[in-house]
Amino acid sequence: MNMSAAVAAFALLLASPAGAQDFATDNELFAAYCAGAFRQAGEYFGTLFRDKICKPAWTGTCAEQLNNWAEVAREADEQQRRVLAYLTARGILSTKRSVEARTGALAAMEHGKSDTAACLINGDRAPSQCIQSQRCRDLSRLAF
Repeated sequence: MNMSAAVAAFALLLASPAGAQDFATDNELFAAYCAGAFRQAGEYFGTLFRDKICKPAWTGTCAEQLNNWAEVAREADEQQRRVLAYLTARGILSTKRSVEARTGALAAMEHGKSDTAACLINGDRAPSQCIQSQRCRDLSRLAF
């Protein structure tokens, strides 16, 4: 193979999808982070509701708190389904995307879960985690 043919073959390899690098986009990482955050919130508030745990320091009667826990858990589950649908449509949750894209998304999900857990458990003592997980309140940057 002459030099120009080798260069042309290499250029074709780089231009082909098989040779292209595929990393999760910022929006995909954001959606994955939020999927983890919503999962953690849904589990946390679902457990409070299911186990009928009331927080005496919080306002409202125990019945009002339990209703709030159920509503927050339901909303978190709905939001999680939304971001998972987005990630599915983008191919992140399938083998259609590269290992790097899927690994990045899984890492973002774990960060979302851990930040939300720290925020829910530690409250004001985990301000950076709370700020990060609260960004998931605005999903307008996602296509649907």
